[in-house]
Amino acid sequence: MKQNLTTLTAIAAFTLLPAVAMAKENTDSLSAGGKGEERNVMLNASDATKPREIQIGLPSEDVNVYENGLPTVYSSTVHQLARHWRSDASLGTVGLMNPMESAIKTGNIAYSVDSYSNFGQKEFKTIFNYRTNTFGWQNFDFNVSGGIGEKWLYTASIYQNFDPGYFKVKFTDFSDRTQIYHAGLTRLFNRGKLSIIYKFSKSNALGSMINNAPFIYVGDGSVMEIPGFPLGTTSYAPIGGEFEYMDVLDGKMKKGRWGDFTDNYAHDLTAHFDYRFSNDYKLDINAKFMIAPHADYCDFGGSSIFETTAADQLYKPGEDTPYIGLAEGRRTWLHAGKVTNALLTAELNKSFANHDLRFGLNEWYYHLDYSSSSFQWTGTVSPYPDILVKHNSDGTFSQFHGFNELSSEYTKGYENKSAIYITDNWQITPKFNLYFGGRLEYYRMSADQIPYARYDGFHIGDTHTYTDNEGNMTTVKIEPHKVLKNKLNYAATIQGIYNFNRHFGLTADATVATRYPRINEYAGTGPTEEQYKRVTIPLIRGGITYRNNWVDLTSMVTYIAKSNNIDQQNVTKPGTTQSKTTLLIYSIKTLG
Repeated sequence: MKQNLTTLTAIAAFTLLPAVAMAKENTDSLSAGGKGEERNVMLNASDATKPREIQIGLPSEDVNVYENGLPTVYSSTVHQLARHWRSDASLGTVGLMNPMESAIKTGNIAYSVDSYSNFGQKEFKTIFNYRTNTFGWQNFDFNVSGGIGEKWLYTASIYQNFDPGYFKVKFTDFSDRTQIYHAGLTRLFNRGKLSIIYKFSKSNALGSMINNAPFIYVGDGSVMEIPGFPLGTTSYAPIGGEFEYMDVLDGKMKKGRWGDFTDNYAHDLTAHFDYRFSNDYKLDINAKFMIAPHADYCDFGGSSIFETTAADQLYKPGEDTPYIGLAEGRRTWLHAGKVTNALLTAELNKSFANHDLRFGLNEWYYHLDYSSSSFQWTGTVSPYPDILVKHNSDGTFSQFHGFNELSSEYTKGYENKSAIYITDNWQITPKFNLYFGGRLEYYRMSADQIPYARYDGFHIGDTHTYTDNEGNMTTVKIEPHKVLKNKLNYAATIQGIYNFNRHFGLTADATVATRYPRINEYAGTGPTEEQYKRVTIPLIRGGITYRNNWVDLTSMVTYIAKSNNIDQQNVTKPGTTQSKTTLLIYSIKTLG
């Protein structure tokens, strides 16, 4: 929900393992638009267990993995996707939803993983996968499925990940400890089936707490290691110990320990129904209720790296001599969320003559109760850095400061999407295929927002005096303000494919989707009424295709743009640890 703009020396996130997890082909794909693309999708280039955010040249449009026709998580800004989904033995198929399909079905232009559960089969079947590496990683997933009589199927799965990371983290045993459990029962009918699946996930992962590291940016695109800090095998997280923070909800000073703020668990109940009528109409209904009582995580960030002097009066804990050497102003955010959503998607499909027609609707409800508290500290630029103690001029000592000054956040409320959509896949001639569709969405959002600039000691219930834009002194009480929006969003797409012969063809498509700022974008100071504008995303692609028995090649030129993108940055004054949070609203476009 916030990003860090680092000056002078950059702080980079990295992992060593270049392993990838490949999604299986969608066997229900079509040559144009409709059901996805016959292609594999690399889920992650840096971690073999977690889903990748598949980008197409824009800042993330959030949800990018669907499970049984619905978002795995409605929004990953608080309840992160990797805490509730892994590509494991519980899945029967994993395919790719292209940007056109995603825009019409969900209102979101993005390449998206489209996964479906292993609902079971009449014969008994087991799947067991085990993975390890030289760092001590242990990962396994197991599925058992089969039939009960002639009308019932069952499935059950366990996923376990014990990942210590690529270096020893001193304050916990694992950088990622994730558990996911599935259990499902399916009732077969003459023309369809009804499946009920329960899913429980529990995940503790450290993320940016350990994945940041300092380096020297050379200036030509390359980097050098800081002496004494080998990249990739060295921890830039403190050894442990207790820290102090101010709770943004009530202003009380509290204590905590690193690793105590990573709890994530969720309960998920899904129903999947499909039925083919005697006149060849096919009905698919997917519904889900999910609650995540704890969607918590901890972020680390950095500012400028500088050389300390005795005048800075910074000391290592327990030492009497001022610390002289490289130091950095570090930031920590403690995110706490509770998420509930109820999702329903229904589709009616009919093929006739040269048409494949589909009509669908979404009814998606999402409730969020979220806050984050932040604090700052100064650490040595070294493996397992010391948290330096500041000797103040009044004789006091402090290790932590800047409480809730940077990106402390709060929002509580809901958003609801009610949408209808229609698509047609029209084989006009044996050589020419046309796919087109449209979506109309009613969007309602109600959010509690705190629109005041943050400062040291910021919290709900505080009384604060500041100078306004006209130079007047103003006193305000920090309390939530209600924001209510009712808007219409739309999406439209068209794609044409012309095949000259069995091998060569031309393809072109155009898609546009719109949306308004979402509830998570009000967790900070949020957009003002003047800044509240429609976000429009157009996508245009065109190129050639070539197919034979061993290769399927598409080469295209792609243009995509996005207006009124909202971004929150923490900006640091060069050469200092002085920082402020600012809201950026900008447009972006990419040609590739």
